[in-house]
Amino acid sequence: MGDVYASSLGTVVMRHRSVPPRPTALDGVLLIIPQAGGELDGDGKVVEDELRRVMSTHGIVKQVLREGGRWRVCFGSHAQAEAAAEAASSEGGLPSGAMAVFTLYTARPYTARGWTTFESGVSSEALDHVRYFESLHALLTCLPAKLVEIDTDVPSPVLTVKADEGDAGVGPRIESVNAMLRGAFFTGKGDKAVVIELYREYMRKIIHAITRSGERQLCTHDGQTNSAGQNEGFGKTRWVNGDMYEGQWVAGLKEGRGRYIYAHGDVYEGEYRHGQPNGRGRYQYETGDVYDGEWVDDAKEGYGTYTFAISGDVYEGGYSANKKHGHGVLRCEGGRHTYDGQFVTGQQEGHGLCMYADGTRYEGKWRANIWEGYGKYEDGDGNRYAGEWVNGQPSGVGAWQYADGSSFEGQYRESIKHGHGLHRFGDASFYEGQYIEGVFEGNGLYVFANGAQYNGEWVGGTNQGRGAFRYADGYVFNGEWRANAWHGIGTLTHPCGMSEVGHYDSGAMVSDGVRWNAPVGLHVGISCDECGMAPLAGIRYHKRGADYDLCEAEFAKLLVGDRGLYEAIPPPLAWRVQGGTQLEGQEGGFGELLEILSYEEARALSEGSSLPIPAHVVGIGCRGVQQDCVEV
Repeated sequence: MGDVYASSLGTVVMRHRSVPPRPTALDGVLLIIPQAGGELDGDGKVVEDELRRVMSTHGIVKQVLREGGRWRVCFGSHAQAEAAAEAASSEGGLPSGAMAVFTLYTARPYTARGWTTFESGVSSEALDHVRYFESLHALLTCLPAKLVEIDTDVPSPVLTVKADEGDAGVGPRIESVNAMLRGAFFTGKGDKAVVIELYREYMRKIIHAITRSGERQLCTHDGQTNSAGQNEGFGKTRWVNGDMYEGQWVAGLKEGRGRYIYAHGDVYEGEYRHGQPNGRGRYQYETGDVYDGEWVDDAKEGYGTYTFAISGDVYEGGYSANKKHGHGVLRCEGGRHTYDGQFVTGQQEGHGLCMYADGTRYEGKWRANIWEGYGKYEDGDGNRYAGEWVNGQPSGVGAWQYADGSSFEGQYRESIKHGHGLHRFGDASFYEGQYIEGVFEGNGLYVFANGAQYNGEWVGGTNQGRGAFRYADGYVFNGEWRANAWHGIGTLTHPCGMSEVGHYDSGAMVSDGVRWNAPVGLHVGISCDECGMAPLAGIRYHKRGADYDLCEAEFAKLLVGDRGLYEAIPPPLAWRVQGGTQLEGQEGGFGELLEILSYEEARALSEGSSLPIPAHVVGIGCRGVQQDCVEV
């Protein structure tokens, strides 16, 4: 269905307005158009089940399919599908996440359909105006304009009839088309208002274009004329299309002050020069909108004020070629939403400050009405961002300062942290490193509020890969991680300096490992029986035949004759431990103590099991005591 016309004048209009009968395949078929990014914008069983549940309130749902970005719902009968579409068209009736709902076939007549009604009006709009201009109408007399109804055998009628002085003008036709558009059905929500405005704009451009063409239109003039028969001085002129002018004339041209009332309802009152609005003037549209400002050759040019009738919004500022251009101030929602900045050909572009009704504000660069370039943003809750914007979203390098005291400085892509960044949290903890799609990914350092920190690799926001975690109580784990747990080969270093190397699975040692002593040398589980040093560090002096031990300092206090009662025992270098359970009394160590090893034995065990030797072991000695000691 629709109209086909070959030129702006549409000298031949072909019209097809019959509605074919409904094919059986379209019985009961309902289409649902999802909102972009909404609940229904995606495939999946969950969405399908939800649609089936919602739609089943209108009848039997036989099938729900996702095809071509839309959902097709098949009912048991066409009446059920129509009932579902009717319910969706009511206020608040759309399913959550849907933009439009309609039957794939509708028997609605041509004249009740919004877009076809618009086409019908537009296709013959110019022809209806041409008949008021003698010379243009004469051209069509040579090649009469035709309306071809391809659905019938009725002869093609002539579209244009020459107007005379008794003609009612174009006003009734325009109102008739507007009335049909207001009563027509539109599938898309919001389409009606858009299409009505499209028709008004098209109709207005047609009228102005033909009027400015210089073609003579039939009219009556009540006023003075000069010797050449031209309008001169004050007079009132009415054209057969319904337009009327009252004002000053000079040599047949409007000149000075005047008032022009268009048949479609618009009114201009102001200054004229050379037959066109020039200077200061006020133009009131049929919709109630008003422009009051400067004109150059029938176009808004210079400074002016535009007031929107329905919304009450007001623009004050520069114009060029009928479009906002240069500096201007746009006030919306009673002044609670304002833009103060630059415009280019009708769009916010350049530097501008926008303050919104909810307390949000943005100051910075704009492009095509969108935040683009460097800008500063603050929302009503006190969160602030300063940085780069692309298509209205933080993209590039920027910094957020949040109301809760936290902050982020780094790279963004479409409002999401992506690249390198530093996030300081409100509890004094922070993360510095790589992000991918808003989560920690790659290498990064996380420092916790209690002083603990992890430095290493991240995957999906968790410790994964190789990294070192320094705990608040002094323990350090350096090795492999998976899902925030020790997993693989790693070294656990105790606060005392002792280290355990082993294989871990989800945080637990799963095979034999090696526990290394600290460089100072510790006797784990043994204390000095005089000063209480625990664990006893350095050389241990054990009294033969007794459960009594001294540290080096206490041993030095003994009389020389008593020292022979003691044997010097150097600190062990390493123990072999068995994974599985925590060893009590071993400073948080893991595994069961199996045996004490010499350095060479420990090295052999380490190499045999691919366990690394901790770097801090290098340089361990036995403080000069050679008994059972291996120099490293």
